[in-house]
Amino acid sequence: QDPSKGMNRFGSRIHIRTSLDGGYHVLDEATMYSSDLRPTAKQLWKPHIGVLEMGIIGATGLMPMKLKEGKGGTADAYCVAKYGQKWVRTRTVVDSLSPKWNEQYTWEVFDPCTVITVGVFDNCRIDEKTAAASGARDSRIGKVRIRLSTLATDRVYTHSYPLVMLHPSGVKKMGELHLAVRFSCANVGNMLHMCSMPLLPKMHYVRPLSVN
Repeated sequence: QDPSKGMNRFGSRIHIRTSLDGGYHVLDEATMYSSDLRPTAKQLWKPHIGVLEMGIIGATGLMPMKLKEGKGGTADAYCVAKYGQKWVRTRTVVDSLSPKWNEQYTWEVFDPCTVITVGVFDNCRIDEKTAAASGARDSRIGKVRIRLSTLATDRVYTHSYPLVMLHPSGVKKMGELHLAVRFSCANVGNMLHMCSMPLLPKMHYVRPLSVN
């Protein structure tokens, strides 16, 4: 209390224990759909255990996303795939509800307990009038997620995956995406070593942070 000013002053202390261990991964995605679990410190990165190959073949039965004069409902679709720190994008197929891309991409895999996400979008910047009306923001058509741990190594999976979107009325199917996927194991030794390692960094077990 400060008698000269007639006011009360309050002071407190906070006890913080911090760890500067760079072995933890800072998540920038939902945990259940994470595509990268490597440590924050690049010095701790291990060699890759395999390669993921994906062929984005095409889509069928897409929902019309816009109206064009003389063509009715249509879409200008393209795909974006994300795995780890690598993003890829296909070309845009104009005026088609069954676009064909036939493009192939590869990623290095460091952990099979990860997920690759492929999204299909409608390009709203093809038509100047549509771009002005929508603020040049591309519309989401749907997405597909594949967990690598569900794939047998060195086997090609060619399937049509349903494209789904969450709407206020519920989940709605927006078409199908045709993909070819293969996960190849580059080094069995690295794979076994990774599976034998603890889930969390060493310091998490040696000197765990206490809540007391």
